[in-house]
Amino acid sequence: PFLDPARPVAAQLLLLVSIGIAVDIAVLSAYALAAASARSWLQDPRFRQTINLLAGVLFAATGVLLAITNVRALSGAT
Repeated sequence: PFLDPARPVAAQLLLLVSIGIAVDIAVLSAYALAAASARSWLQDPRFRQTINLLAGVLFAATGVLLAITNVRALSGAT
């Protein structure tokens, strides 16, 4: 159990809330540091071009797979 009913509940809740806030601050700080370090990559034109190329390939592949699935569904094949 998280709380011991034999001890003061308010103090235990304060401790749990404090731990939760500390964990949130640590995680959000890590996200901020990761975003700051990724900023230079995201602004690089070569990186943007690579991401656009990958997205285009994925969209094209998805379109082909949808077309194949549609053809199979219409022909009655499994």
